[in-house]
Amino acid sequence: MQKTVQYDYKESLIDLQNKSEDAILKEFNNGIYTVEKPLIKLNPYLINPLSALLLFRTERRQAVTLTVYGKENAGNIVHTFPANTNHILPVLGLYANYDNKVSIRLQNGKEHIFVVKTEPLKEDAPELISMQTTSEYMRGDMIFLT
Repeated sequence: MQKTVQYDYKESLIDLQNKSEDAILKEFNNGIYTVEKPLIKLNPYLINPLSALLLFRTERRQAVTLTVYGKENAGNIVHTFPANTNHILPVLGLYANYDNKVSIRLQNGKEHIFVVKTEPLKEDAPELISMQTTSEYMRGDMIFLT
């Protein structure tokens, strides 16, 4: 009598993330995405619904400053990315169920503002209970919790 083992195959998160990234890059490579009309993909790696990728091309190499506006100025997240012509920018720090304002400022001074709409978080999403620190301790860095 031969025994068999039954199991349900579930694709690993790493494989799912790889497929998601491949699909995003394929869409980017097959499209014409500019700073005025970028490709914006929410939750690109399937684990953070309050994140996005913002993808576009520029004709010449330019540094790009991305700003994710907080509900208060102290909550703004600003980062400058090195000069390139293909820009694939991570967008972190979005608010749930909110029209998040995000801007891209090119090295030449041109700025474009977008709204990234997020959905409410699922009811079972854990919430941060308390986190206190000082700007001196952080030295300009940030901590993201998942």
